[in-house]
Amino acid sequence: GSGEGVRACAGWHEAYYCLLMLEKVMAASPSSLIPSESPPSTSASPSPSAMWEAVVSLLLHRHMWVRKAAARVLGAGLANPQVAEGLLAVTAAAQQQQPEMSRAPRIAFSLFLQLDNEAADEVLCGQAVKCLVPVASALYTLEAAFPQQQQQQQQGALGGMMVRGTLQPPTSSTTAQGESWTQMLLHTEVVWVNQEQESGLPYDIVLRNPETHAVLAYVEVKSSAWHSKDAFEVSPAEMRWAQHHGPAYTVFRVSGASTSNPSLVRLTDPIALWQAKAISLCLIA
Repeated sequence: GSGEGVRACAGWHEAYYCLLMLEKVMAASPSSLIPSESPPSTSASPSPSAMWEAVVSLLLHRHMWVRKAAARVLGAGLANPQVAEGLLAVTAAAQQQQPEMSRAPRIAFSLFLQLDNEAADEVLCGQAVKCLVPVASALYTLEAAFPQQQQQQQQGALGGMMVRGTLQPPTSSTTAQGESWTQMLLHTEVVWVNQEQESGLPYDIVLRNPETHAVLAYVEVKSSAWHSKDAFEVSPAEMRWAQHHGPAYTVFRVSGASTSNPSLVRLTDPIALWQAKAISLCLIA
């Protein structure tokens, strides 16, 4: 790149390789990266909370490699229940009527800005969308705890846009257990089966009861960078899984993820939608 571009991204090598190291630590010893609100250590090493704050800030770094690495590290953290709990917890500051101090709204805002970047490719967009699923659940919890405060604050609008505008279904739509999506998101555990590598399973995410571990829903994420691609690929295994699990299987379809106005559509029970002619099936030889 040009000298001006290099100067604009000065220090990106250090940030990038630090993120790669964090990614390896997360894979080998996730318990060492569980954030907490404990008083800062006198050790020269940064606390896990400080490291996660740095990861969140690097989601919007000028260099795309750094953004992608930060998104991967964040995704790995959100995929670990213990790390995610500390990462998205309502902080003491938020409990003192300052919900904007919680990480969840700041993470969500950064992820939306990633999706709004014209240079974002489908890999980065897909990672951002997967990260938004557990973050949306945390935003709903935050909004439920501070309903009036949320209406007056930016993160309230953001949480409402994500949960009401994209994740909340029509009132007649329910999961197989008869519970609304918004209520389910409030009491759910998010398990990413395809976070680190493709598992070959016909779904990306499992939503389950944190106490009984009963599966509430299976979620498959389909994303494309541009609105011009109005179709997406579905494997035979995904079709069979969707047919077997009915309303417990949902496809989140993101289109135009690299544009300034991405759209998110929730397709619950796609087989039933196809039979009702609400969606179409296209075969390409």
